[in-house]
Amino acid sequence: MLQLPRAPDRIAVGRPEAGEREGMRPRALPGTPRGHFKIEEILPSGSPTPGAISEILKRPLRTTLCLFAAMAVAGPLAAQEFPLKPVRIIVAGSPGTAPDIVARVVGGEMPKFLGQPVVVENKPGAAEMLGYEFVARQVPTDGYTIALGTVSSLALMPLIMKDLRFDPLKDLPPVIGLTEGRLILTTPVNIPWKSFKEMLERVKAAPGKFNFGAGTPSSRFPMLVTMQQLGLDIVFIPYSTGGPYVQGLLAGDVQLGFLGMNSGIVYKDKLRVLAVTGTERRAPYPDVPTFAELGLPQIHGLSHMLNVPVGTPRAAMDKLASAASQAANQQTVQGQMQKLGLDILVRSADEANRYMQDEARSYAESARRAGVRPE
Repeated sequence: MLQLPRAPDRIAVGRPEAGEREGMRPRALPGTPRGHFKIEEILPSGSPTPGAISEILKRPLRTTLCLFAAMAVAGPLAAQEFPLKPVRIIVAGSPGTAPDIVARVVGGEMPKFLGQPVVVENKPGAAEMLGYEFVARQVPTDGYTIALGTVSSLALMPLIMKDLRFDPLKDLPPVIGLTEGRLILTTPVNIPWKSFKEMLERVKAAPGKFNFGAGTPSSRFPMLVTMQQLGLDIVFIPYSTGGPYVQGLLAGDVQLGFLGMNSGIVYKDKLRVLAVTGTERRAPYPDVPTFAELGLPQIHGLSHMLNVPVGTPRAAMDKLASAASQAANQQTVQGQMQKLGLDILVRSADEANRYMQDEARSYAESARRAGVRPE
């Protein structure tokens, strides 16, 4: 046990300095060495009584232990009180993209169950890396700043991006899984081909002439794998984020690209849907072939979740998960998600983490077979 020194009842003040008047110093105690005085005689009037002072000085260990005990309970109490202020959801994509809409729709209902406002903030750039890195590395681990994560983006970043300054699979554990959806392979309506088969014939006949674009890992990786399997020689046009990438498709600067299912509806006058990921056809594209029908590799779609920086208290994570789960089960939220081509699929933190790790292993195997390496 740490032994703290016992504070003395007398304080050695020392001899008067040269030029100091003897009468200005406290009177020495009879029978004590010169320069030793009672502490109460050197304190100003109005100070605590001699008995109180002596008690304080004689019991420093008790006081110290009380302070440590108070500090020890402060952390748990703070976690129990979460949240005491607004919660911020960081979206790594541009406004209007699927993750942004999911964050705003679910986040818009969370205050009813969280008791605090929820603010959505966009931090796009570097193919979503900037927003995720901000949450993983630059915010306190207190639960007040979280990320709207896309499983595919977090699982794919280590496979296609070099020099990452964080580990997406370890530094951003999920709080809750929210949605699941598919991707569509699109092309501008002014491009001559009308079907996947026709596109394939034209691209193979003119190596290096056509291009595809991507603004996120989840839109780039499917095309890389598809190109590799089909043996296509096609130029890649990278975009820093999803917004400019979509504009490139709409303008015809990009000739092929993957998007979320809702984009084919929103931009139906400007984009044509050539194929849908998955094994079965479904609305709103009952006449569009699936990847399974075309013999293409099974590309996973969009799954959204809420993520926190590693080290966030479990109590805060549980409250966030509870609020998000209740929000996701609201009929208005489910209706909005259906318009995006997404299904509400709530997963617990542990379930969402297992799903993300499984997806990462699946993507890694696809990348190995396709020869995809970080760039």
